[in-house]
Amino acid sequence: MLPEDKRMAEGLQITEELTIPKLFEQKAMLYGEGRVAMREKEYGIWRPITWTGYLERVKHIALALVSLGLKKGDKVAMIGDNRPEGLMAEMAALCAGGVGVWLFQDCLIDEVRYIIDHSDTRFLFGEGQEEVDKALSIIDECPKLEKIIWDDPKGMRDYDDPNLISLKNLEAMGREVDKREPKLFSNLIQQGTGKDVALLFYTSGTTSLPKGALLSHNNMLTMGKHLMAVDPCAPTDDYVSYLPFAWIGEQMMSISCGLQVGYTLNFPEGPDTAQENIREIGPHVMFAPPRMYEQMTRTVQ
Repeated sequence: MLPEDKRMAEGLQITEELTIPKLFEQKAMLYGEGRVAMREKEYGIWRPITWTGYLERVKHIALALVSLGLKKGDKVAMIGDNRPEGLMAEMAALCAGGVGVWLFQDCLIDEVRYIIDHSDTRFLFGEGQEEVDKALSIIDECPKLEKIIWDDPKGMRDYDDPNLISLKNLEAMGREVDKREPKLFSNLIQQGTGKDVALLFYTSGTTSLPKGALLSHNNMLTMGKHLMAVDPCAPTDDYVSYLPFAWIGEQMMSISCGLQVGYTLNFPEGPDTAQENIREIGPHVMFAPPRMYEQMTRTVQ
């Protein structure tokens, strides 16, 4: 770890004014094009995204959401595999003053319906056709749900629902807003405080209906700082993000620790290739429940 990076990692002050978006903007401005924020393996090739690229896409998504009517405290849900676009959607929601709500990739339709309705979600980001089908099947029963944003075009050619919008078109909308109001994005970020709710997590629902837990920006950042106090990470580290974002542990590593340290997030090509991709990256940092490590041991043995 470089001396200045070490000071940044150790010296971050978690104040009442600090939020995840403010820290995100600081890191993006600091590292710019000179450091890779994340990589995703696509069609056999690791594709890098710099901090500048990360910031620009988040900015355009956030501004588009605001232009569609997103207000402070509104819920924005995400469902899909671990991909840069999912994390960008979450960060954009936070930057716009919204609250992120992640659903597990394999949620059944009844579970999707319950969480979307219970959380009063207004905007839902789905990875592709499977997630879009689930959302369309429950939209009439979730009166607050207004827009479904999809990313992967596979199988989406014949879909023509007014509630649907592609991520590509959403970002184009955000670029137009940015041209008209170039200072709006930074102004939105500065309005937040550490006490604001950042993420809404739902329990597994094994004993009854899932319960929502509200976590503030201060809570998330403090959790990451305390973890790194006992297990330090370096900005030059690589981390592989393969566990569901709906799990607090993955959020702690990708968001809470990732932004404070600035290490590189790596996204596998798919759930089935995660272990092979982990081997390719050779990450300095890994995080998982004991069950995952036990499974890896069994596989090797």
